[in-house]
Amino acid sequence: MRRMSDEARAREERISMEAKTERERMHSESLAREDRLMRLAEGLTARFEALAGQYEGLAQDVHEIKSSINGKDVA
Repeated sequence: MRRMSDEARAREERISMEAKTERERMHSESLAREDRLMRLAEGLTARFEALAGQYEGLAQDVHEIKSSINGKDVA
């Protein structure tokens, strides 16, 4: 009876340890995925900010060209 109890306890501890290891692995993987997604989002944000700056420069250039064509001074 005692041997069965010891075996059951050992089996329970092994299962518990395996579950804990699996949870820790899944948590670690989720943190890595989150980190990759955050880097992607930050990269996209930087790209959009650069594009917005380029767009503003182009808009100013177009305004200057139109003003020049129409014979008006650019302020």
